[in-house]
Amino acid sequence: MESLLMVKLVDGEACTLPQLELLEATARAVELVFDSGDSGFAIGVGLSNLLKCRLPATVCCLSHPSAHVRALSTSLLRDILHIDSLKSFPLQEDVRGIPVPPYHKLAIGTINWHADLEKCIAWEVQSRRAAGLTLALFSAAAKELGCAFPD
Repeated sequence: MESLLMVKLVDGEACTLPQLELLEATARAVELVFDSGDSGFAIGVGLSNLLKCRLPATVCCLSHPSAHVRALSTSLLRDILHIDSLKSFPLQEDVRGIPVPPYHKLAIGTINWHADLEKCIAWEVQSRRAAGLTLALFSAAAKELGCAFPD
């Protein structure tokens, strides 16, 4: 049953297709959360951090034997690439003199999803080459996502 298909991710954890689907929904929600203004900033940062942490694992899925897993991973990565430079809010002190929360100090506006994705692809290509595995699926996925494929 494909809905229960386990995907071995790069960090050694198992991931099910529903988990990939949740990551895709997360990627689509990030811009909406940031558009809600300062109140959604902490949530948006958390969602972005989750996506950034799972980026290598998602890239690993681009060469999965299941066409469904590959398609879902590609769709998720396309959604991540679609995330615009997220709004940075000015650092301020609270009216009570409390310092700005740490998440406001993150340079969220500087996340370069495309560059991060290319780094993950390069790492996975190097790993697959070292293991003697095929790169055909990776090459096609990188091209489809508009990313450079390392020679």
